[in-house]
Amino acid sequence: MKIELTRLRLLETGLRRFWPFRSAAQLQSYLLCVLVPLVGIGALAQAVWHAHVIGIPAVAGAFGGALPSVYLARPARFGVKGPGRAQALAALEARLPLLGFQPSDTETGLWVYRKRLPRLLRWDQQAVHLAMDGNTVWVSGHYAGLLSLRRFLRQAFPA
Repeated sequence: MKIELTRLRLLETGLRRFWPFRSAAQLQSYLLCVLVPLVGIGALAQAVWHAHVIGIPAVAGAFGGALPSVYLARPARFGVKGPGRAQALAALEARLPLLGFQPSDTETGLWVYRKRLPRLLRWDQQAVHLAMDGNTVWVSGHYAGLLSLRRFLRQAFPA
């Protein structure tokens, strides 16, 4: 079946695209994932080599080095149109569990898939939403995940 994929678009506007964190939980998770290993490495270096390695450059490097992962979680969406959109929706529903997602909520015309991770490490921004709107299936979620899903659909339904 033939499908048409719309462009993958970021859903941010204005200055919002420069602040990467979308919620307090996302900021908390980010700080936890960066600070805990950083403090652990510092404590290990202090215990083993009696060296103080955690300085401002190390902290700045850790925070800056981990920021791209947050920017890749920015909200985005693309659409699937054409006569094969129902088959594309079924293919997405089969693909998402293979990528570590599980169905979370189902409403009329809306499916929500969340990552299978502990709540502390799972951001709401990681969820993938599938919605039927007239002749279009809208796929929304985090930018990096949607890049992968869009590429999968292009390969599964070649033009």
